[in-house]
Amino acid sequence: MPGQLVKLSQYLGKPVVVMNSFAFAQFSPEGRQEVEAIAARARERRPVFRVTMELLVSDDWARMVIDDGTGGRVVGQAHPHGEWIELS
Repeated sequence: MPGQLVKLSQYLGKPVVVMNSFAFAQFSPEGRQEVEAIAARARERRPVFRVTMELLVSDDWARMVIDDGTGGRVVGQAHPHGEWIELS
């Protein structure tokens, strides 16, 4: 991810959207923390929005969250196998 953000350096100051869907299940807790740290460092130079659709361990549905660095906001939920999606 840092390499991709560097490639966008010509657009400094312009917003960037980083998306992931059902990917964090493959990451260790440290790996997830590193992704968040990369986004935080990138926000020092430009607005970075994270859009995630992830399944939480305690739920049987996924949450869609948009985070601009000031705290995530749940904007929807979905069935983990794509049977349905609801936006709020």
